[in-house]
Formats: sequence, structure tokens, C-alpha cells
Amino acid sequence: MNAPAVTQRAMRHVKSMALVDFAEIYDDTVELVSVTVPPSSGISNAIQTLLGEPGLQIQWVQGSSDSSPSPSGRRRDLDEALNILRSDIETPVEVLQELLDCESCGVRIKVLEGPMCPRFHVDRVPCRMLMTYSGPGTEWIAYEDLNRSALAEGDAVPLREGRSVKHLDTGSWSLLKGGTWDGVFSGVMHRSPTSTERRVLVSIDPIFSGD
Repeated sequence: MNAPAVTQRAMRHVKSMALVDFAEIYDDTVELVSVTVPPSSGISNAIQTLLGEPGLQIQWVQGSSDSSPSPSGRRRDLDEALNILRSDIETPVEVLQELLDCESCGVRIKVLEGPMCPRFHVDRVPCRMLMTYSGPGTEWIAYEDLNRSALAEGDAVPLREGRSVKHLDTGSWSLLKGGTWDGVFSGVMHRSPTSTERRVLVSIDPIFSGD
């Protein structure tokens, strides 16, 4: 006798062009919110400069007591590019602080040439904002497309039959529920894209008092 099919929970991916729609993340049926934001002035040139720095990694805490790193002094054009990107990141940080009532945010900038996290996984955080400024976007599996049996068996791509891996749009601000969002939803399954095309990735995590 065939085992009964496991019923998948119905979840949604909200795609928008309005920052106010990030509030949809509080809907129990929403796993991911992506907002397409027009590029700010000078950001394209700044990203091109950063693409010339493979392996670059910078992180800091930004918020009520801003501790953004000061210019490195390594090269004027690199410092200018980083300053432009830091200014661009101020708005999504403010969005997360207002949306989640968090004290500050942890920001990471990485220039990658290959997968940073090649296996599908769930982040052990309440939520995380991912922003791919250049190159292919993060790959993810919708909750209803996830084959949990294959996941338990260690399948590299645990998809239900006939389903496909999705990609976050380059240039969008995407807020993913993580594994500690609540006790009901287990978090968005995602991984770095398999492409070796160079890319600029920014991740922003909320930091709450007591973390």
C-alpha cells in the first residue's frame, strides 16, 4: 500500500514595488517578501568597482549606535564605492528596524565568485534580508515545492516532482523568514546560486536587545 501523501502548507511569495508591503511578512501564509527598488544615484558605478575586488568581505552593526566601518584607506575609488553602498543600505536597515522593532542590524557585504553556501539550508535567525546588487540571485525552494523526504535523505535538491528551484531577482530587496521566526513555519530553504559569475551580495539581519 502506498503511503499517504504529506499535505504541504500553502505559503506565498509577495512581490511588490512598495516598501510598505514588507509588512506582509507578518502574514502567516507569507514566506518571503521581495520589493523591487529603483537603483540609487551612483550605485551602478560603485558596484562595478566592487566587482573588481573578489573575496572582499565587510561587516558591521548599524542602527541606534551606528558603528559602520570607517574608510579603509586602501584605495580612494574602493572607499568611495563602499560609502555609496553604505548609504544605499541605510534605507533597508531603517525598514527592518521599523518593521521588526529591532535595536540595530548586522550588515555584511561580500563579493563572491562561487557559491558561499552551496547546500540548501534554512538560516537560524528570525528573518534575513538579501540583496544581490550584481550577478545571479539566491536560489530558493517554495515551501509547497519542498520534498521533505528527499531533504531528510540528504538530497542535494529536495524538490517535489515537477517543481523547480526559484531565484530571487537581482536588484530586489528580499526578506526571508528564518528558522526561528515562529514555532510553526520552518523557514525558507535556500542556497547560493551555482553560477561562478561574480556577484555582490548584501545580507541584513535584525539584532534585538539581548541578542
